[in-house]
Amino acid sequence: MFKSQYSKLSMGLLLGLSSLCAQADSKAPQPAADAHPPTLSQWVKTARYIVRFRSVAPSIGMQKKGTGPQVFTDGKFADNQAKALLENAGAQVLLSLPEHHMMAANLNLKALKALSDNPQIASIEEDPRRFPMA
Repeated sequence: MFKSQYSKLSMGLLLGLSSLCAQADSKAPQPAADAHPPTLSQWVKTARYIVRFRSVAPSIGMQKKGTGPQVFTDGKFADNQAKALLENAGAQVLLSLPEHHMMAANLNLKALKALSDNPQIASIEEDPRRFPMA
């Protein structure tokens, strides 16, 4: 049946490998019956951003209805109003810097879009993680 010693060896290796593969397939993990595919909100992670507010009122062309509470009242930065504005958009306020008219907050994609369209917001930039070097 086999003409040489090498053909017997190769046939034995093939049979051995095929049995190993069959065992590996039977031990493969099965997905849970109640597992659901991830939603978009699970893929989109929140990130920390620095939100800077405009110190002057937006021009008449920039004003929109429903932009939230006025952040500046009588020329002063209203910390609680700014916090309410961010929280209404879906942000989690982490730190307030009233002397700089800024707040640090965790924003998801929906909150980032809502705040970037708000005329009371001067800029939104990512707050990178900083680590001491020494």
